[in-house]
Amino acid sequence: INNNIYNPLIKAEAYLKLKNNYNVTYQSLSSIIGISKPQIINTVKLLSLPDIIKQDIIDKNIPYSV
Repeated sequence: INNNIYNPLIKAEAYLKLKNNYNVTYQSLSSIIGISKPQIINTVKLLSLPDIIKQDIIDKNIPYSV
């Protein structure tokens, strides 16, 4: 996973895909990519937001930081 990807929703989808398809835990993913487990979990939680909010994040109308 490229940590230079700005769009946090793309990161969230990648984290979730790794977890679901390859049985990677968030803790082990944290160790591999060098960010905290809570950061990963909070990023994945973005996927549960309403589509209009997700679009605002993509359009950079709503800043995202963990």
